[in-house]
Amino acid sequence: MQEAGEGARISLQGIRPDADGRVRAKVTMTVAETDNAGNRIELRRNDVLVFNEWWQLGEKGLVSTKRRQQDKEVLTLDPPQVLLPWPLEPPRTWVYEAKDKSFKQTYQIWGPVPIKGPNGVAPGFVVLVREHSQFPAITAERHFLPGMGMVREVIIQALDGKMVSHQEMTLIAIRE
Repeated sequence: MQEAGEGARISLQGIRPDADGRVRAKVTMTVAETDNAGNRIELRRNDVLVFNEWWQLGEKGLVSTKRRQQDKEVLTLDPPQVLLPWPLEPPRTWVYEAKDKSFKQTYQIWGPVPIKGPNGVAPGFVVLVREHSQFPAITAERHFLPGMGMVREVIIQALDGKMVSHQEMTLIAIRE
């Protein structure tokens, strides 16, 4: 689900807003292949490829090594971006800054806390990400369940303290 803030408009190809002005779509995240950069994750909205990201699980935890949005060029993350740190010792904070200084994010993790997943509530972890180096500012809250992965993500974009966009993804099923 995605909704626009006051004075903003969301336009997604092939998706019309509902009566409340919200855009709803089925999002799938699939491990498409594995290469030297990691597991390539495909994110599709209503079966249309939107985003690729390469993830690796290693000594620092779960990291992202590369990204590509639709038909854009592949962005190599230097250094790799820690999405979920290892060992899990919340509460904990860390900072990611791209080597080229193009963006900087701060992270905080809490847990274990009750997290709702497709099989009910279980102990999990919440990661809060803040990026203020771009406009609008972006905040993401991600909920992770051990053995399952990310089960919820809420992204808010704001400009001058006012919401521009609210996007929410919730895991409802796992395909084997």
